[in-house]
Amino acid sequence: MSLVSQVVGTSHAAAVTEAVVLPLFGAARGIAVSAVDIRVNKETALALARRVDQLVSSLALTVEEDSSVIGDEATQDAITRMQTVLADIHDALKARAAQSYISQLLRQEADSETLRVLSASLKDAFDVLTVSMHMRLNGVVTTTTRAREASEAFNALQSFPDVSPHSADTQLVPIRPALPTQPQLYFGRATETQLVVGSVTVPVSSYVCILGGPGIGKTSLALAVFHSPAVVGRYGRRRYFVSCEGADDRLGVLPIVAAAFGITNFTRATAKAKLTATFADAPALLVLDNFESVWDSPGRSTDVEDDLAYFCSITRLSLIVTLRGSERPQGVPWTRPFLPPLQPLDDAAARQLFVSISDVVEDSVQLDRLLSLFDNIPLAISLAACLAQYQPISSLLAQWNDSKSSMLRRNDGRHRLTSLDASIALSIESSRMQQAQSAIQLLSLLSLLPHGAFSTDISLWAGALPEVARAISTLIQNALAWRTSDNRIRVLAPIREYMLLHHPPNNDDARLLYDFYFGVLTSPSPNPLDVNMTPEAKAVIAPELENIRFLMLYALDHSADLEAPIAAAVALCNLFNVTGLGSPDVLHPALAAARKHRLGKLTADLLFTWGTFAYNSMMPGDAESLFREALPLFEQAGDVEGRIRCTFNLSTFTEPSQAVTDCQRMMDLAGATGCNERLLLRCQTQLATAYQQLHEFDKARRMYERCMIAYKAMGKAYDRLRGYNMICMAEIDIDTGDLTTAIAVLREAVEILFAARSPNVEAALAGLGSAYLLQGDGKRAVEALERLLSELRSSGNMARSFEALYYLTSAYLFVGDMSAAATTVALAKQLSTSLTPERIYERGRVLQSQGQLAFAEDRLNDARTLLRMAIALTRAHDYRANITTQLEADVWEVLGQVQQHDQTREDALSSFVVAALLRRRIGQAVTCVRALARLAQAVDDDETSEMWLAAVTLPLQRYGCRTVLAECLAHSGTIAARRGTVETARHRWESAMRHFADMKDSRGMESTAVLLATL
Repeated sequence: MSLVSQVVGTSHAAAVTEAVVLPLFGAARGIAVSAVDIRVNKETALALARRVDQLVSSLALTVEEDSSVIGDEATQDAITRMQTVLADIHDALKARAAQSYISQLLRQEADSETLRVLSASLKDAFDVLTVSMHMRLNGVVTTTTRAREASEAFNALQSFPDVSPHSADTQLVPIRPALPTQPQLYFGRATETQLVVGSVTVPVSSYVCILGGPGIGKTSLALAVFHSPAVVGRYGRRRYFVSCEGADDRLGVLPIVAAAFGITNFTRATAKAKLTATFADAPALLVLDNFESVWDSPGRSTDVEDDLAYFCSITRLSLIVTLRGSERPQGVPWTRPFLPPLQPLDDAAARQLFVSISDVVEDSVQLDRLLSLFDNIPLAISLAACLAQYQPISSLLAQWNDSKSSMLRRNDGRHRLTSLDASIALSIESSRMQQAQSAIQLLSLLSLLPHGAFSTDISLWAGALPEVARAISTLIQNALAWRTSDNRIRVLAPIREYMLLHHPPNNDDARLLYDFYFGVLTSPSPNPLDVNMTPEAKAVIAPELENIRFLMLYALDHSADLEAPIAAAVALCNLFNVTGLGSPDVLHPALAAARKHRLGKLTADLLFTWGTFAYNSMMPGDAESLFREALPLFEQAGDVEGRIRCTFNLSTFTEPSQAVTDCQRMMDLAGATGCNERLLLRCQTQLATAYQQLHEFDKARRMYERCMIAYKAMGKAYDRLRGYNMICMAEIDIDTGDLTTAIAVLREAVEILFAARSPNVEAALAGLGSAYLLQGDGKRAVEALERLLSELRSSGNMARSFEALYYLTSAYLFVGDMSAAATTVALAKQLSTSLTPERIYERGRVLQSQGQLAFAEDRLNDARTLLRMAIALTRAHDYRANITTQLEADVWEVLGQVQQHDQTREDALSSFVVAALLRRRIGQAVTCVRALARLAQAVDDDETSEMWLAAVTLPLQRYGCRTVLAECLAHSGTIAARRGTVETARHRWESAMRHFADMKDSRGMESTAVLLATL
């Protein structure tokens, strides 16, 4: 019969204590002494010794409470196994303590693995023993709370001889927890740090809970507070930092704190007495880090909260608890104001943290892209910065695309501080998450929505999940999701990527999400995204469009039904084209999927959309080829409207006469197939455009006007189309020299389009500003163009602002506001850094604006260089001939002015002639005459100059170009003065002065006054 069997047979608790408990305590003390003597892997050995002490103490209290729990054979075997494991641990530690320091260093890795195996064996033995004793996992602490004030086992232990051969000098004595080091790289938490420091440095005890999600920096904040001068000044050495990480959640927090202070072999009453004596002498601060390790255990939170309440009962003891999640333990009078759960760092702090670790150049464009992937989570940034010490940012971006959050790790990546995935997994696997039936499912679905979702929407697309409200609450409680200021439930990017990699949503759940969000874009007309949206509505819809974009890309890779995401991609691209909202980057993956699965109609839609983007320089591509590829697909699908739209767009690449024929053919087709009135009017508008390109301006204007009248009769819902036709009418008026009518039409169109919240209000304002400039009314031009810039900013559409900034620069220079002109050019230059090479028109306008400013500042060499760069740019590609021809003509005219000012008359004459010829080619009469007027003033021969001036004067008067007319009159007066006809000179100069004065052109008035003074 075994020793245990003999003891149990006596039925005496004292005998059980002597035969079973005391030997276990003896082994625990021997292990503790041996651990102290180890020099390498010391922290691991001490941690193992503390673990042994905790388990043995817990077992002793249970046996002392009821010795009958070890009465069966299985339990006796388990106790024997426990004793064997403790003996193995003791022998292993003694053997290593007896080795030399060099030997310990050489065997460091092997010894570390041995200690890990022994720790695992200890856990297994204790688990078997607790099961055999019919103990529930939380039974140990529950039993110990009822332990007697005095323990016979521990009283007996006081007289138990030391098993260690060492002298009395090595006996264990109460110790203090080691002080952790101060964080050296700590950014962006000044407000939170100040709040906590202020809370714990008041004269009374304070209790602060630092909450937050995985990797958010809770421990770093606690350490920063711990080492702050104000805290050090109040508490001195009476600051204690105890980590609960890795603790057995069955033991509770009291044994962990007691063990940290060297209090072993205790009852709860003894431990409390000793801890009270330790803390009560003077103000003390206790930090309990990673408190979720003991609090987040099924059925144990109440017991742990009781332990916290005990610590709060100690006079003059302040408490800081770091806890994963967003819920504070109950029973503690937490100091107000509460510290909110920690949020990600701001952009500046995130960048500073990354750069301080990696030494990457701070203004790296790629760095911004990389940091945006991490949502400014400190741990993610720190781990990525470590990788950036030996890998370029471009490599990290590519690695993220392949590996996502799993790339963020150091060393073996097993610990929460060396692996982002390990840190996130701790939260995912917490008991609170496991108890909420659908929390993980909901988190997987929310991970498909970068901007989160309103809780009311969640109930619509996640209604099939059980207890959705509780699942939302659990995610927020565990800080795996958070509620934004606009009441969205959002998940941070690294957590989203972790979930999609390790816990992707199932197909049935995801299908409901797809139906909900894709339906926003593809629901039958009237589509809420096609109607006029207020700025407030745009602010709400923008994040939803980003959600839809991400869902589309995910669905294209994971969904069995591809028609829905591809159709939504078409709608999203079209919305971007009309409003600037959303993103067109879904087009190419959607097109690849549509082609692969032979979805002809959707393929045609995407090709047509791509062609439209390419035509407008919004995306690389050959617009004509794309339209030609789409056309037969529309025909095969029987899509009449698609066929008509595609033919219209192709007409811009044909000769004007052929374009008229094609547009008329499509108009006949629309009528024959019974198309709706809106499409018929669209046909008429396109036919008018073809006539306009053919320079049959009267016919084109009449057709635009008929369309405008028809849209007006159809009501305000069609005001956008009405306003567009008015812009087209005004363009013809400008080209034919009727500036007064053009201005009147554009002013009306601006108000109509503004009320309709149409993006075409920008085109109307640009036309109005340019018309005022042609007329010479600089003040009104500035007003219109400043309003245009404001509209672009409020719509978030600054990518389309380059033409506006060019005209505004011209207007500021016209009125002599050099400072405003320089600021505008600087803005254009800054925005142009994001332009792709195919954005020729926009890049050319920026160069032209810079050249104009350099000319105004008398930097003639710079002006010539910039303007010639713009000219070279217009000739680099052969598409969108009209608009690039217009740009080239404008640049040649400015270059001619520079050359004229620089007394290189022959060059100036050539430049003005080229400008005039280019304007004539595209049918711009007013600017053609203006270039000829500049030519007339540059001619060196008075007789020839007079002839040219006579030819342009009447057209300038008819067009209403009063400033250019005044310049011509002033030059003509100068010729008359050289010929000695003083009265003629006076008359012409006085006429020029009146025109300059009417236009409030101060520079013209000054120069004319100088001329008059010579008489």
